[in-house]
Amino acid sequence: MRTRRRQSDPRQVQLAVVPRKADGGLERRSYRYARLMQVSITNTYYAPPHACDDFTVSPTVASAALMKSLGLLLLAEPDGFSVLYDVNTRLNLLNYLSSQLKPFQVGLSFHLQLLTPEFGNFTRLPVDLDPASVNFYFTNQQAHVAGRRILLNRGRFVLGDELVEVVSSQVAVTVDETVVRVEVLDVFQDVVLCVPRCVPAAMAVSVMPDSITCEEALKDTGPRDLLVCRNTIYLQFASLTEGLYTIREVRIPGLPRVEHTVLYTGTFKYAFVNLLFCEPPVTTGEEPGVYPVRRLTSGRPAIVPVDYELAFRRRATYWRYYVVLPPKARGAGGLTIQTEPPGAVTFSGPTPVLIATATPAFLFVSDRPVPLSQTVPVRFILNSDDGVLMNSMPVASTDQILPNFCFHDYSDVYVYV
Repeated sequence: MRTRRRQSDPRQVQLAVVPRKADGGLERRSYRYARLMQVSITNTYYAPPHACDDFTVSPTVASAALMKSLGLLLLAEPDGFSVLYDVNTRLNLLNYLSSQLKPFQVGLSFHLQLLTPEFGNFTRLPVDLDPASVNFYFTNQQAHVAGRRILLNRGRFVLGDELVEVVSSQVAVTVDETVVRVEVLDVFQDVVLCVPRCVPAAMAVSVMPDSITCEEALKDTGPRDLLVCRNTIYLQFASLTEGLYTIREVRIPGLPRVEHTVLYTGTFKYAFVNLLFCEPPVTTGEEPGVYPVRRLTSGRPAIVPVDYELAFRRRATYWRYYVVLPPKARGAGGLTIQTEPPGAVTFSGPTPVLIATATPAFLFVSDRPVPLSQTVPVRFILNSDDGVLMNSMPVASTDQILPNFCFHDYSDVYVYV
């Protein structure tokens, strides 16, 4: 069983570093690192405190470069990761943010990649989740306080509604004659890429139409009566940093815009975490989020370390026991499944059925979904009129979950007495 002790206070652990020179000597300057932000991952499948070590973390290319320039470090934690800053040079970070035109847009992004292939089996998530086509997206713009915790997920636990379509460096958008241009907007609704559907023919002779931006097309002084129009526009996301974007089709006046959200990120990741340093402007009705840098523009800026949590919940399935009795057994007389402690789980059955190769068996189905757990606190006992047939029955495995998209998920257990 894997258990981890979480650091509930991001300020408790500090790292003192005295680097060496190239000649082996010690530099006079010392570094004292403390947590700026921490992301702890929990899953109720594991025993309390539910620490989950099923992920590895890595920064995006742009975030790795920014961390290096600001002297920030990434520390892999047993149940997540932390971003560390040098306490002695905290003013460097604050001054950098203050010097930015839009400091609230500055942040760090990280990939979470699964180490445990069975994670989706024992966690309450869509069973058909394909990380190649969708990823989870979490951001501290949606962080909220729940008791003593600060959750990155929208609700109490991670749900499927936080999944976003993953796109590669080139995205094809099919359009019709009603579309004027296609825009790409970042999470702050700023247009970062704009491609017109129709471009001047004179420009299209020397330049690929998909590389011509809206601004360049407007600057063209050639004749406007000759245009090259396309029904498929290829957006070049390679010019953008990894992150969440909105693809918007701007149509002719009178027709509504069509838009959808995508996540531009590396292939075969699982989750994308975007953490801003300081609070962006909040419009009415939006959640304010939680950020480590406070009062940046007030003249009294402060760094307040934040411990975020990503909370996953274990899956619950209907357990189906297929009990195969010896050929000389007297049938299912008094055959029951009891639990210790008594009544923890109840079953309907037995029902005579045939399993593989037409083998007779008796089917028991739990009356309600049973939560999966790394350590099952219940003992299942098979009884009959002849007494106890099995004092400790096998429990449901997380290797395979049988989805029923109309009703509930099932876990099948075969018992040979």
